[in-house]
Amino acid sequence: MRLTTLIAAAASHLLLVLITSASASAVLRDARLSAAKPRGWDAAHVARERELAAAVDARVDEFAGRVGHDARRYYAEVRAADKRVFELTVATGWHNKKQEDGGKLRRRGGGGHSTATGSGLTAPALRASIRTHVQLAATAYCAPAVIAAWNCTACTTAFPQLHSIVQTADPDTNPLTTTAMQGFVGVDPASRTVFAAFRGSVDFANYVQDLSFIQLDAAADLGTPPSGDKPYVHSGFLKSWRAVRNATLAAVAAAAARFPDYAVAFVGHSSGGAVAILAALDATNSSSPLLAASRASVTTAGQPRVGNAAFAELVAARGLGGGVRRGVNYDDIVPHLPPAGLGFRHHVAEAWIDAAGDSVQCDDVAAANNGEDTNCMATIPPWVSTTAHVLYDGVALGGGSC
Repeated sequence: MRLTTLIAAAASHLLLVLITSASASAVLRDARLSAAKPRGWDAAHVARERELAAAVDARVDEFAGRVGHDARRYYAEVRAADKRVFELTVATGWHNKKQEDGGKLRRRGGGGHSTATGSGLTAPALRASIRTHVQLAATAYCAPAVIAAWNCTACTTAFPQLHSIVQTADPDTNPLTTTAMQGFVGVDPASRTVFAAFRGSVDFANYVQDLSFIQLDAAADLGTPPSGDKPYVHSGFLKSWRAVRNATLAAVAAAAARFPDYAVAFVGHSSGGAVAILAALDATNSSSPLLAASRASVTTAGQPRVGNAAFAELVAARGLGGGVRRGVNYDDIVPHLPPAGLGFRHHVAEAWIDAAGDSVQCDDVAAANNGEDTNCMATIPPWVSTTAHVLYDGVALGGGSC
C-alpha cells in the first residue's frame, strides 16, 4: 500500500473517532434519556426518545459501513443524522427544558451576563452584530469565482456593497503539505469597515491541519503579553495563517490606508476564526504594527481553542478597539477542542446562544484574562453537536450560503 494511502487512511480513521462514534453516541443518548426522568418526562416519552435515537444510531452505523474511510462524506452523513436528532429533541421539548441548575444557564435579562461588558450592546444587539459578521465569514467558503463576482446568497444579503475584493489562498497546492486556507479582504461602505474573512475546514487537507494539537511559539508573529510569558498556539492554525499572511496583510494595509477612517474587522468560522484572531494580533503587533489596535476588531463563530494561557492573556491585553467576540452556538462541538487539558485556553469574550435560544454574554472570567467561563458553553459536555457547528443562528456555513 502506498505511503500516501496509509497516511490518508490513518488520519481519516482518527478523524472519524474524533467526530463521532455510533456506539459512543448511543451511550451518551442513553445517559441523556436517563437524566430526563427527573425533568418530568414520563415513561412513554422516554421510550419514544429511545426508539427514535436507536433508529438514528442504526443509520449512523450504516453510514460508517457504507462510506469506509471517506472522511468528508462520513462527516456530512453524520451531520445529517445529528441534525435529525436535534430536530427530534426539539420536537419533544428537550431544548426547552427548565433551567434547574441554580441559574448557571442564564437567559436574556436573567443575570449578570445579559449585557456585553464594555461594548454598550445588549445581548440581543450583540447577537445580531455577530450574526451579520458570520454571514460574511460564510462567504469565505465560496469558490473564488463566486467571491469575485460577489453574487452568493450571503454576499447579497448582508454586504451587498462590498467592493475592492482581494482574495488570498495558500499558494501550496501539494495535497500533503498545503493548509488549503483561503480568505479575502474587502471594503464595505455601508458599515465603513475593511473586512478580512477566512474560511474554516472544508476538505481533507484542512482536517489534517486541525487534528494536530502541537503548540508553537508565536511571540515573533504576535508579540508577548504583559506577563512576559510566551504565547504558544496550535501549530496547524499558525501554519494556516502564515500561508496567507503576506497577501492578507498587504491587502489590509492598502485598504486601511485608502480608507483611514474605516474600522478593520477580522472574521472567520471554525479554524477560520482561529486564523482571524491570529491575523488581528499579527497586524497590531506592537513591535511593528501594521494597524493601530484601536481600529481592529475580531468576530468569530464556532472557533476552537487557539493557544495557551499566555495567548489568551495577549488577546485581552492587546485592547482591540472594536472588541473581540467569539460566538458559540449552544452545543457546538468545535469550541470544546483542542481540550483544555492539553494546555489550551479560550480567549475572551464568549457570546453563547443558550438552550432557550437566548444570547448570553460570558464575562465571568474577564479578570482572569481568558474566556473559560464555566457558566456558558462549559455546561454542555458531553451533549455536543456537529450540526450546531455548521448552522450558526440560521446562517449556513461550510459552503451552504454560496
